[in-house]
Order: sequence, then structure tokens, then C-alpha cells
Amino acid sequence: MRYIQAASKKKTIQRMVEPITKEIWWSMILHGISGGLIPVLSVFSMEWITSRILKSNVEIGEVIKIIALVSLGGFCLEIIKTQTERRTYNKINLIRMNFLKKLMHKTMTMDLKYYENPEFADEMESCIIAVQSNTNGIEGIYHMVYLLGAKLLGAILLAIILARINFWIVVVIFLSVLFTFWTLTKISDARYQRKEELNQAERRNFGYGHLTTDFSYGKDIRIYNFQDRFLQSYENEIQNLEGIYRDLFLIERRFSLLSILGLVFADLFAYYILTTNGMLTFQVSEFVMYLTATSIFSLMMNEITEDFANVHREFAYCKDTIGFLDMNFITDESDKSYAPGTPISVEFEHVSFKYPNSKKYVFEDLSFKIEPSEKLALVGVNGAGKTTIVKLLTGLYRPTSGRILINDIDYTQFSIEDLHELFGVVFQDIEPLAVTIKENVAASSKDIDGKRVEMALRQVGLWDKISQYEKGIDQMLLKIINEDGAVLSGGENQKLMIARALYRKGTQMMIMDEPTAALDALAEEKIYREFDQIMQGKTSLFISHRLASTLFCDRILLLDGGKVLEEGTHDELLNYDGLYAHMFKTQGKYYQEVEKNEKQASVESI
Repeated sequence: MRYIQAASKKKTIQRMVEPITKEIWWSMILHGISGGLIPVLSVFSMEWITSRILKSNVEIGEVIKIIALVSLGGFCLEIIKTQTERRTYNKINLIRMNFLKKLMHKTMTMDLKYYENPEFADEMESCIIAVQSNTNGIEGIYHMVYLLGAKLLGAILLAIILARINFWIVVVIFLSVLFTFWTLTKISDARYQRKEELNQAERRNFGYGHLTTDFSYGKDIRIYNFQDRFLQSYENEIQNLEGIYRDLFLIERRFSLLSILGLVFADLFAYYILTTNGMLTFQVSEFVMYLTATSIFSLMMNEITEDFANVHREFAYCKDTIGFLDMNFITDESDKSYAPGTPISVEFEHVSFKYPNSKKYVFEDLSFKIEPSEKLALVGVNGAGKTTIVKLLTGLYRPTSGRILINDIDYTQFSIEDLHELFGVVFQDIEPLAVTIKENVAASSKDIDGKRVEMALRQVGLWDKISQYEKGIDQMLLKIINEDGAVLSGGENQKLMIARALYRKGTQMMIMDEPTAALDALAEEKIYREFDQIMQGKTSLFISHRLASTLFCDRILLLDGGKVLEEGTHDELLNYDGLYAHMFKTQGKYYQEVEKNEKQASVESI
């Protein structure tokens, strides 16, 4: 099954021509004329200079004058050609960057089910290839087509000159060029046909390389001696990639040999015609001119052939990119808005769900309801489907069957933007962005309310830490972009994410997916004690396998095997003496032991 369908040739050409401005078109014309005249000037200059030198009464001054005029003319043409190319280069680069910006926006807004799909990721690699560098894909084609104008004009003018000798010289060289183009397209087509296999192999190689250079994995790799394991797996992936490259090389070698034979034959034929006919009918200066024209024409035709073959190769990836940009990867297209300001209720009504390409259901026929302003705890062992419920509730995935209702309205009727505005979410996997602290909290770079940022940071107990930085909330985070970026601990990052959820004005429901997993027991207890004040009457959903969050919740649902196994208040479930009671008592012993050890350590330190 293919997820991304390549655009048609016509559509791709149309989309690539649209951004070209009049300035670029005029620059291309001027560059083509100046660049096309340079080789012609070189050919005629050889005849002019040679004819003067071979005169019996040669005048050195006249020869020098011709050389000076030719050099001046060539210099002027080269200046025009070079300057137009330089002035246009950045404009072409900007076109590629705009395509890249569109691709990034598409990637960040498409449904999560595509983003998390490895098969889709392999197809996406082809789209990325077209926008990732100056020499390939979209920008590569712009540059090659820009330069082709000069080469084509020069080749046409030289062909007219050579046709005066023998028209077959032009025909044979042209046929050899077509043959060469055919061989080069066979090579590029073979590579394109294996693009997904190649993309997958390169992605896996990059993945292993990333794991070994990411400092966050450094401790585990060293302490548990993962070096050999990683290197062995990396070696296997390298061998797999080498196998693909080897197959492509064999194809390239076979067709390249045919291409070389065709070019050699054409050159030999051209020089044969020139020497057998030209030596008898031309003067020496004319023979030199035609010999130079033949050499330059053959060289230019080879360059044109390679350029067209490269355009053909890169155009295939451009079709993928344009096809991706034109496709819809957003399931929800509803434009119904939600009026904020009222507490919301949420109901799962006979919901079943399985991930794409999976036959196993995470849960089937799941039903429960969260009342307005209610604080609900969703607990269970790892793998019970708790985080999947968050993904469904926030619209990142859609139920396989069943409905999710918000205030008794099917949530598919709301626009995805309004749906996301309703929720302040802290996910289990936390990762701050490499931007300022205030931008991390506000999730924006515009219209940030500094006072609200400070209030949110104070509510989660992170303000004392942030206020110590010289730049305060303007301090950059992480070192991947800024060397002076601050790196917060795991617990501090979780507090930062909670502050982000609290900052949003339109939030009507707080969703905490393991919000205190990286906090110690005391910090966890403090956060939960303050949640009543933090939530300010909002509907709340707490998801955790650690049961400290359940004590202040109005109701608890225990998930097991994709179903609601137990439901009630904390006291009710303890009295029921089921799985929840067993889990709570087991964890209670652990917390009591931790508290005992901490108190003992405190006494010993005194």
C-alpha cells in the first residue's frame, strides 16, 4: 500500500513554474544569450587569429589587436553570464526554502497516524530529498535548467557552423547524445525504483548513528556495554546498504559502458569526416575553426545530455514532493466551532481502537463518561491503553468504531484547532523545544504574556529555578542550537510542560499523562496537593500507574486488558479489595520505605 501518490508531470511542472518571477525569467534569457555566445566567439577567434598568424607578412600588432578584442568580448560576456547567475542563485534558493516550509507545515499538521508509521516515513524520504539541498531535487532542477539555456544556444549555433561541412556530423553526435540520455535514464530509473528500500536502509543506518552520538544514551551504552551490540547491528545495516549500492553500481557500470562507446563512436565519426573532407577543401585556419567547433560541440552535447538526465532523475523526486503537498493527510475537515468558557463533559461511547496496520485492538467497546468539572483518575499497569485514550480524546487518532462525545456532541464535528484548544495536555514523553523558556510555556513566539508565564511557572514550583537565570524567561533551552542553552532535569521538564498546559487561556480540560513520572515522591505529593488550586474547576483527567494521583480525584477508573475493570472513589475501591487495592497497598509500602529512608538520612546528616 502506497500512502503518497506522485503528481503528474504536467502538475509538477506547473507547480515548479509558478514561483518563477519575471526577474528570474529575464535573468535566464540574458544568461542564456551571453553564455551561448561565448563558445561561438571562441570558435571564430581561433579562425581569426590562425589566419593572421599564417600570413606571410604577419603583423604582430594586428594579431595582438584581435586577441585583445576577442578577450574583451569574452570578458564582457563572461561578466554578464556570471553576474546574472550569482544574482539569481539566492532567489532560486529561496524558492526551494518555500517548498521546504510547505513540506514542514504539512508534516507537522498531518494526522499522527501517518507521522508514527515507519512505512510512511520511508515514502516521505523521497519527498525530503527534493528539498534538502542546493544541488538536488527542486533547486537542482532550477539551477540545471537555468544553465541549460546557454548550453542549448551555444550547441545550436555550433551545429549550424558544423552543418556547413557535413550535416551528418551533427546527426551522428545528436543520435549518440540520445543514446547516452537513454542509458543515463535507465540508471536513474533503476535507482528510483529501489528508492523505498534504499530510504529504509539509510534511515536505519542514520538511526544507529544517532543512537551512538546522542549524549542521552551515553550512560547506558557505557555502563551496560552496549557498544558491541550496537556496532554489530550497525555492521549488519551497513552490509545491507552496501548490497543495495552494489546492485545499483552493476546497473550503472553496464549502461555507462554503452554510453561511453556511443560517445567515442560519434567523436571518431566527426573527426573522420573533418579530416578526410576538410584537409582537401579548407584552409588551415578554417580547419582549426571546425576542429575546435567539433570538439566544443561534442563536449557541450555531452553536458546537455547529463543535465537532461539529471533533471529526469531529480524530477521523479519532485513529483513525489508535489504529490505529497497536494494530498490531504488530515482526517478531520470539520469547521464547527466550540464556544469556550463552559466546563465540558467527555464520553467514550462503545469505542474500539486498533493502530493502523495492526490486527490487535488496544481496547474494544470501551465506555465511560467524565462529568463537567470532575477530576477523573485513569489507572492501570503499563500497556493498558491509557496513553492511547489521550491520543483519541485529543483527536490525534480517531476511533476504529464508536464515538467520543464532548458535551453530548460527536467531537468529529469540531474543527481540529478548536478541539486542541479545549485541552491542556502533559504527555508522558516530554521534550522541551530549543527555544526560550517563555516560548516553551506559551507554545508561541508572538503575543506572549510574561506575567502569565511567570504565574504558570510559580504554580508548578519552577519559578525559583528560572529566576536564577540571567535572562530569566528569555533563557534559551537545550544546546542543539545555542551553546549557552540551559538543560533542565527530567522533573523540571515535566513541571515546564505542566506550566505550558496551565498557560493556555481556552483550556477547558486538563489531561495529565504520567505528569509526575520524573518527580521524586515528595515533589509528586506537593504537585498533587496544589492541583486543586491549579485546575480552577476545570474538567481533569489524570493518567498514571503510580496511584498518588488518585487520592484527590473524584472518581477512579482501573483499566486492564483494554476494559474498565474497576470503577469508584479511592475509598470504595479500597473496600472492594480488588486489583486497585492490591496495587495501592503495594505502592504504599514502597513510598513508606522511601519516606523512612529519607527521614533516616536526614537524621544521620544532623
